[in-house]
Amino acid sequence: MSSTDAVRGGTIASCAGPVGRPELMDMTSVADGQTHAITAAEFEQGVLAGLGRYRAACGADVVVTSMVARPGPRCSRCAEYRGEQERAAVPPRLIIRLARRVRDFRPRRRS
Repeated sequence: MSSTDAVRGGTIASCAGPVGRPELMDMTSVADGQTHAITAAEFEQGVLAGLGRYRAACGADVVVTSMVARPGPRCSRCAEYRGEQERAAVPPRLIIRLARRVRDFRPRRRS
């Protein structure tokens, strides 16, 4: 089992996000009412432990509220972590420009 898979009901469920994106999910804590970012690896460890506790990106120990409960305000430290991870997943502007030029380049047909 990889760090992006979790056991749910005896089957493996993937927690992987789109390619190049951090594998994060939002969960609201009973203790502080804030919505925290949980990595797929931490989610997997929490599920396997069976305690309903997960370690957030900010380091908080999250006991999750009901999944049908309204989300709380975002934890500022988790939001900062999420932003850092997303910025790291974005290629530099030069690479994006070069990729567009290559994609748009079409040899001209000779008459």
